[in-house]
Amino acid sequence: MKQNKISVLIPTLNTKKLLVQCIEHLKKSTRLPLEIIVLDLGNDGSDKWCIKNKIKVFRKEVPFYFAQSCNFLASQATGDILLFLNSDT
Repeated sequence: MKQNKISVLIPTLNTKKLLVQCIEHLKKSTRLPLEIIVLDLGNDGSDKWCIKNKIKVFRKEVPFYFAQSCNFLASQATGDILLFLNSDT
């Protein structure tokens, strides 16, 4: 039986420390196939950390509102299931 791929979609605005913790715990806590996509709206280096750690990341300038962020991330996802998370999850 094929396992569904889960697209984890995380918009972030200057919450790099929380984002790193969120992604690290997410990777440790599941064996399911994940596609993690981050939308970086800030300037705290979250995008550089994502690139270094092979996390798909996009940059947008503020204002880019929450609903817009979620819709944009969903349009980039290739998973069978979409999971929207905040970086402080």
